[in-house]
Amino acid sequence: MPSPSSPPIIHIATALIFNGEGQTLLVRKKGSHFFMQAGGKIDAQETADQALVRELHEELGIAACMNE
Repeated sequence: MPSPSSPPIIHIATALIFNGEGQTLLVRKKGSHFFMQAGGKIDAQETADQALVRELHEELGIAACMNE
């Protein structure tokens, strides 16, 4: 259990997305100066795969699916 002074633990799901030339897709949140991998926080009762599919759709309009 984290101590009261510890920052909360945030679980995220991200994706490395490459094009045919090996370049990596990065995103930047509005108002941020930093680029990062596509993805985001995992909601309660959501798997990492479900969170990633949802985040890719919300951020990029990508309809993704996970292979089982």
